Amino acid sequence: MAHPTARRAWPNVMGFFGKMSPFEIGVAVVALANAIYTAYISFFQRAAIRLYLGDHVGIVLNPGDVGRKLHLRCNFVNSAVKMGTVHHLEVLVRGPQNFAARFRWHLFYEYIEGGEAVRKIADVYPLAVGGRDSHLEFIESEAIDFEAGQRPNWRAGRYTAEVEGWVNRRDRRQPPNLRRVCHINLSEESARLLRESHPVQQHFIPFPIEEWATGQ
Repeated sequence: MAHPTARRAWPNVMGFFGKMSPFEIGVAVVALANAIYTAYISFFQRAAIRLYLGDHVGIVLNPGDVGRKLHLRCNFVNSAVKMGTVHHLEVLVRGPQNFAARFRWHLFYEYIEGGEAVRKIADVYPLAVGGRDSHLEFIESEAIDFEAGQRPNWRAGRYTAEVEGWVNRRDRRQPPNLRRVCHINLSEESARLLRESHPVQQHFIPFPIEEWATGQ
């Protein structure tokens, strides 16, 4: 037996649809639902950007500037209809012996000479990612908590790299709303190179990202 409130509301519902047939009422309901959904995705739904990293993190060895820059392949994927803009990107790296270093994006690069070297394309700028689209960039980030020429104290072991992004947020004082975490491992030899080597030309050491190897 129908609830009294439902019985009272039913005439109002039928009055709204007038003398429409059940089929016409069904079509009208579907059209109304589509209109509501379209209004939602057009005016209320926010950009939904996720970050997918490449298969390695590159640590750069430049003459006079070793271990202070990171290379990352970043693919930004927006699953929403609305466009989103990545205004800032930083990488917080933690590791053995209380290692902690923050790197801030500062240029876009491309590979040259068969992938053994890179060259700058441009200084960083906000990246717009269209609705239901993606945007791929190779990004170099630079350590920000060290004096000029000071090297991070890289040691052998496992490191956590947390990539943080600010989507549709121009002010870095706001909390980041884009995150991706990955892990890399440094051998004794690689860590020693990053601490002690004096390269004569630019190159980088690629460290495989664990999550790629494990399928996570």
